[in-house]
Amino acid sequence: MARVRPGRDDEDPQRRTMSSDGNGDSGTLGAALKWPAGLPPPDTLTLITDTISAPGQFLIANFTATALKLISAAVSSRGEPSGHVILLSFCQIFNHYHQIALKLGVNLGAAKAAGTFSFIDGLTKLADYRGSSKFQVVGASTVPVDSQPSTTVPAFPVRRGASSSDGTSLATSWVGGLLQEIESRLVANGGPTPSSLSGEDMPIVYMLIDDITVLMDIGAPLGVVQSFVHACRTLVSKHGGSLIVLTHADEPIRGEYGEPIDPVAGVIGYLHGCADYILQLEGLASGRSRDVSGQLIAARGPLCASESFQPIVLHYSIHEKGARFFAPGASQAVL
Repeated sequence: MARVRPGRDDEDPQRRTMSSDGNGDSGTLGAALKWPAGLPPPDTLTLITDTISAPGQFLIANFTATALKLISAAVSSRGEPSGHVILLSFCQIFNHYHQIALKLGVNLGAAKAAGTFSFIDGLTKLADYRGSSKFQVVGASTVPVDSQPSTTVPAFPVRRGASSSDGTSLATSWVGGLLQEIESRLVANGGPTPSSLSGEDMPIVYMLIDDITVLMDIGAPLGVVQSFVHACRTLVSKHGGSLIVLTHADEPIRGEYGEPIDPVAGVIGYLHGCADYILQLEGLASGRSRDVSGQLIAARGPLCASESFQPIVLHYSIHEKGARFFAPGASQAVL
């Protein structure tokens, strides 16, 4: 895991409180990370890692709302959509995000109708495919009941981390269909034309994945998940955008000699290796607090080319309309 140490108070330029639902103004999370308009720069991959004690869905909601607010402002000034947000969720249905977005001042239903937002319900797709009567479980893989061609997309192998050739082939087929849907949304709404939304650094497309660990939990082979993330980044970058991926990073399951045997650890290692930015959420070492929800460590990924980005440690407090970020010890309750 990435680790950075906060400097002394007199060395920290971000002692003031920062709000995650801002639009890139001074004093926001985006200003702390030196991100234009409070969002990752174009052609980047931002990895969010969370834990049971510090879930990261609130960042997915806030990045989605911030992007749509900016796109909406551009639409009103230019008369046509100049950006698009795709949210692929493997853990929640649309209404969950819609209700949260309303509290953040964004109507996802209206954004869908305007062509600036697409929601891909990966959770329902997984349930439908795994429950297909066309397939039955045999050992660690899933195979057709009969040899007749079927248009039903196959399910992943049931056993966690299964890597049989049959399982890999079936998982690749399922992921391929999902990638086709993502590409069709990008072609229809993203467009390759550069955006003047907030200058040349503003991506016209944002894709968020919540959360990639679910694929490993249901038995997708590691190589297929890695290829899927790589393909998503390639597609989004082609349209001038950036990719944001959420994954769980709790302590991995270990074998008899202490070695990690949890396949999720392989996904995290891969994502760390290809990320530009890493936002690591953790619970407080001192335990839960009423006034501080957790700690965010913003670190530079191996592919980060930004000269202005500086690693930083922040505490945060989640509330109904977003989250407040502040330097450790600078909570209003402490002051």
